Formats: sequence, structure tokens, C-alpha cells
Amino acid sequence: MTFHKLMAGLIAAPALLLAALAVPAAATTTTSVAPASSSSSSTSALSGIGDPRDVTQPQLPATTCATLAAQLPGGRRVFSAADEASPPDTARIQAALDSCENSGGAVVLAAGAPSGWRRDTSFLAGPLTVHSGEYLIVDAGITLFASRDAAAYQETGSGKATCGSIGTNSTGCNPFISVDGDNAGVEGTVARTRHGQEWGTIDGRGDLTVLGTDTTWYQIAATATAEGLKQVNPRLIQSNSADDVTFYHIKLVNAAKQHLFISKSVGATVWGIEIATPDNTLNTDGVDVDSSSDVTVADSNLMEGDDCVALTTNSLAESDITVRGLHCYGTHGLSIGSGTTYGLNSILFLDNTLNGYDAWGHLSSLDNGIRVKSYEGAGGLVTNVVYAGTCMKAIQNLILITPFYDPPTGTSIPWFQSVTVEAARAVDSVPGASSEIDGFSASYPTGLTLRDVYFDATATTAQYANVTRDGTNLDPAGTGVTDTTVAGGHGFPMGCTFPPFPGT
Repeated sequence: MTFHKLMAGLIAAPALLLAALAVPAAATTTTSVAPASSSSSSTSALSGIGDPRDVTQPQLPATTCATLAAQLPGGRRVFSAADEASPPDTARIQAALDSCENSGGAVVLAAGAPSGWRRDTSFLAGPLTVHSGEYLIVDAGITLFASRDAAAYQETGSGKATCGSIGTNSTGCNPFISVDGDNAGVEGTVARTRHGQEWGTIDGRGDLTVLGTDTTWYQIAATATAEGLKQVNPRLIQSNSADDVTFYHIKLVNAAKQHLFISKSVGATVWGIEIATPDNTLNTDGVDVDSSSDVTVADSNLMEGDDCVALTTNSLAESDITVRGLHCYGTHGLSIGSGTTYGLNSILFLDNTLNGYDAWGHLSSLDNGIRVKSYEGAGGLVTNVVYAGTCMKAIQNLILITPFYDPPTGTSIPWFQSVTVEAARAVDSVPGASSEIDGFSASYPTGLTLRDVYFDATATTAQYANVTRDGTNLDPAGTGVTDTTVAGGHGFPMGCTFPPFPGT
């Protein structure tokens, strides 16, 4: 089913959102929830919201520019002292990427030839740059490991903190992989085996000690958080002012900081990726989209220790974003913010599930579902945001809309002018689960529509909000809250399916 056909069906019958998406058949649990209200017609908020492109599943490049064979054994994550101090694959991977620029082809990381019982399946490298018109592809069963040498990531220039340190400034590390040109990306292949699936994998090794120290990247983050300071850790993948970039069928694990950060891009596609990092890691966001437009993030399984997806504006306005078909595990939610300074508009979250637990049984350290956050000094106008077809399980903060996320740092005010939550369910919520709907003030109220929203935990606090209710068991009330009730609601039962994380 194409995206436009799916959207047409959703607009006609928005309460059947989840049925429209194919879900893997293996080992799922289903909870069906029937709204208490009777059926009535209502206009869906989906029309014209989100990425306007006709986005379909990407294809791997038709041509291969260069194939590199692994020279390090698989089955391990730490290598010899010499290899760790001077990663052996940096120069040859970068040389291939340099020579393939604008070829439209792929630089493929592949297995080495078998040698007796041994087959080399590992690459070890320092920071790499993907240029315009090329794709870095990691074959199924191959792992590209990031260097543990903090000095290798050091940014140059004044005002840059020391990579691998703790301080008041978090800027100091280059990412492991930078995508710096248009029509480029990082992709992988997936193969079915008798043991399940093999992915092409990029491992940031954030759980291992920084070279020459007895401290891991994650311990740096934990210490910084405990002391109210900033970690200076490298992101795993970052695209920088690169248009029409693609991230497809790649597995990302143990990033030292964010896994995938897309900055100032027009036309980015993230499709069918998998992130498998424990929830009890800090600032390891799944996919961050900053100051970009015409972006789709689709059909992926994301498990890590911060926002499942975060949409921010740190330098430019952001608009026309679609986030659909995601399964989030143990994350901090589907988030807008905290930076909203330049404004966000036309944002669609469609048919996503959130499970508060990760695959290791850790409950999210900041257990959120639907989340819009900012603060004075990082605030701006947020309009035309729709969360449609959202299923939540074991979540603490079901809807969390706050313009007071951090203490004020300036005077720019967050104004969440129009947010719609349509066809949402929460089941098996953790004890004390609730929702919070806050506007900044009477002059900057949050505008929220709740349509066909039924939670098993209905406690809700609110202030300075104009709320329209069209079929919901939530009853927001508080200082400066206006309540407009539309008779009815959709009245359709909506099934929520929560698949386990793949491989568990």
C-alpha cells in the first residue's frame, strides 16, 4: 500500500489507523479497546500534514563503486592494542569514499574470504565522511566499529571542549560518520538465517572504556548528568546541510551520544532501521531531526536511552515531517523540542507504538509517550502537529506538553498553538500514570484537540490551554483552561499491537 493510498484510507476512517499497517506476525500481544462513546462523524486532522513527498521504500544503489573486504575477525568488540590505537580501516574506507564521490554508487563493506574456521567480518575505523552522490553500505553480518580514541573525534577551532570530557559546553566531538553531501547516505543489507536475521551493523561502543582511560562513554554521560554539566561525546551518524539523504536497513548500537542526527536537510528518508541500545544509557536519542523539511522516518524499531524521535529547531524553521510506523522501546517518547525557537509546522506522527520497557526489562528512565517540550529562551511557535494512531503500553507520562522543560535562558516564549491527538490508546500504564497539558500563559495558551483518545489512566493536569474534546475519557481542567466538547467521537474499536523487540 502506498503512502498516499494509506493516507486516503486514514482520512476516510481515522479510527482504523493501526489496521492499515502490516505488523510482523511473530510473537505479538494484542489489546483491543472499545471507546465508550457512540459513533459520529468527525473531520480528521491528517489532511495536508506531514512530508508532502510520495515516499516509498528505498532501494540500494544499482551500482557498486568499491567493495572492501573485512580484515578483522568477527565475534569480538575489542581488538589488539595496536589496532585500537590506530584503527586499521579508517584510511582505506575513506579513500574509497573519496574516490566514489558523485558516482551514484556504493562503497560496500563485505566479509573477508574464509580462512579455515575464521571469517573476517569486522571493520575498525575512526571518523569517516560520506560525500555527495555516494552511499556507505554495510553488508549483512558485518560490523563497523567506532574508534574508542576520544582524540580522533576532536573538533578544531576556538570554543571547542575536549572530546571525552565533562564541562559546560557539549560541542567538541565530530561524529563517527558524517554525511556531508546531497543524494548520499548510510545503508545496510539484511539477510535471513536459520537463527533469525543478520544486519549490517554500526557499533559506537559507548559501553566500552575510552582508550587510555578506565571510563566508558556512558559513564562520562552519567557523571555529567549527575553534576549538572555536559558530556562531550561523539554522535554516531550526522548529516550536515545535506539534501535528499537516505538511511536504510542499517542497525545502530551503543552510540556514545545520539544515534542519528539529521541537521538542515531538505528531503531526508529514514526507513527500516533498527537501534538496539539499552534504555539506561543517557542522551542516546534514536533519530533527531533538526531544522529540516520534507522528512520521513518510517517502519523502524528504535530502542535507546533518550527520545525515540526528537524534532527540533536549533538554526532554521522545521516543517513537513512524517514519523510513521515506528515501534519505540524504553525511550523518552515521540518528542517535539526542546529547541523550538525557529518554529515547527506541519508535523505528523502516524501509527506508532511505544512500550516503556526495553528488551532487557529496563523501564524508561523518563517514561513518556506523546511529548511536546520547550522552555523560555528556546521557545517558538509550534503549529499543525498531529499525533494519530498512537498506542502506548507501560508509559508514565502519556501526554506531556510543557513549556517549562528547563529553567529560562532567555526571552523567546514557547507557544504550542495547535496540537491534535487523534485515535490514541494507553494500556497497562505504570502506577501513577497521568497526562499534563500546559501552556505558557494566558497570552500563549496551548491549543489541543483530543479526538478518539481513551487511556486506562485518566488523571490529567492542565493550565493555560484551550482544549477541544471529541470523544475522550480525559477531562483536562485547571487555571486558564477552556473546554469545548464536541458531541460524539468516532466510536470505533481500535486494536493496539505491541510486538516484542526483534530477536527477543
